[in-house]
Amino acid sequence: MTRESGQRRHHEVSPRVCIFALLVISLLFSSAKSSYADEAALVSKCDAGDMVTCEDLIRYYGAGGAGDSPAKWAAYADKACGLKSGGACNNLGVAWSKGMIGAQIDLAKGSSYYKKACDLSHGLGCFNFANMYRLGEGIAVDPKLAFENYTRACDLAEAKGCTELGIMYYDGKVAPQNILMTKTLFEKGCKLGSAQACKNLDILLARPK
Repeated sequence: MTRESGQRRHHEVSPRVCIFALLVISLLFSSAKSSYADEAALVSKCDAGDMVTCEDLIRYYGAGGAGDSPAKWAAYADKACGLKSGGACNNLGVAWSKGMIGAQIDLAKGSSYYKKACDLSHGLGCFNFANMYRLGEGIAVDPKLAFENYTRACDLAEAKGCTELGIMYYDGKVAPQNILMTKTLFEKGCKLGSAQACKNLDILLARPK
């Protein structure tokens, strides 16, 4: 079975501007639009603990935003994460793991932010945290904890988590091999939008009976 092509490989550093653009796009925050006409007022509101406003400032200071500033992006992402924004925590995990903050890769710190995101029930955060355990990036390799976090990611409707969990059931190394469970997970991942899950399902169904 083939793993998700979108899984994080933290040693491959992409251009900073492109990554910041992806981070901003990937934030699944409220659709409310702010005019940013009074930046100081927004900053004050965020500093007072308004998470939604902090998320707005992440977009504002991200690449392509009117205030494009990686340093301020990081500061307000951290603020939003502290206010329990799972999306912000996950994206900080990506940023630290890709060496986008101070041009220094810190896999351990990236892993800690993925954990925060997962603890806040952010599916992609759980998927990324599971990858760290599977690959041993920033934390020790632990297949069982990878399995647990892929399970949580899938439970939170993260398609990639379902794909990876299906592969683990197929391999039978962490949990007993269970082809029926593999099929169920690939079907779920496929329905949730994972092209890789759909391909793996086709491969599974084409196996000799």
